[in-house]
Amino acid sequence: MFRAISSLIFIVVAYSFGSVSMADTSDAAYLLDGIDATRSASQGKRLSADDSQKYGYTVGLVMGVSDILVSLGHTCPPEDVNALEYLGALEEYIHSEDYQEHAQEFRDIGETFDESAIVFFAMTSRFPCN
Repeated sequence: MFRAISSLIFIVVAYSFGSVSMADTSDAAYLLDGIDATRSASQGKRLSADDSQKYGYTVGLVMGVSDILVSLGHTCPPEDVNALEYLGALEEYIHSEDYQEHAQEFRDIGETFDESAIVFFAMTSRFPCN
């Protein structure tokens, strides 16, 4: 429970200090850039300041939202799932027809399909509870 609360606090703080929102990007491009930066970092490559921000934001958002979803019983990932697997699930979702359909549904009702909603749908579709 403490982990979920601390993750939620991180997300709130990140947004309050001017983190990027979907209004500043094209669809999920920022998240995809963050996934690419994470892969580069995991291969030991030095990141630019811009890529470092994308890396930190994307990993923090994905891990924070995922922790909250697990603690609320909305997702049931395997015990040994790691950040790269979560990011792979996110990337796969963004390239899927489900993403396109959800994004259109949000546009149809005049809502923004922001990063946290994208992560929510990606994690609940990849790691459903049976």
